[in-house]
Amino acid sequence: MFSIFSGFTFIHNSKKVATYLYDTTEDSEKIGAIIPRWGFGIEIGFDLT
Repeated sequence: MFSIFSGFTFIHNSKKVATYLYDTTEDSEKIGAIIPRWGFGIEIGFDLT
């Protein structure tokens, strides 16, 4: 099965998250209150009966 997904992540306190990530990534200043996300997935199943 092939699936495509999208959505948004809402961060309640984005400034605190940016401060927390400051030491680990250069992109910490880009953290916003709403972050879009999208992607795709593949599910493979086996019928063993």
